Amino acid sequence: MRTLREANRLSKLLCSGYVSSYLQVLDAERDLFYGELGLAQTKREELRSVVRLYRSLGGWRR
Repeated sequence: MRTLREANRLSKLLCSGYVSSYLQVLDAERDLFYGELGLAQTKREELRSVVRLYRSLGGWRR
């Protein structure tokens, strides 16, 4: 994730210095978005697994 954030930051610097196009910034922001989305989905699955484990150990019943 750190790499995606750094790529996003650098693309904005390059664009502000007229070294690259705004399209590069948009690409970096899209990549960062999908990286953050994947991280959120992974965290959701981790939490679901914890709930399933808790239920299987008898900690919560419906």
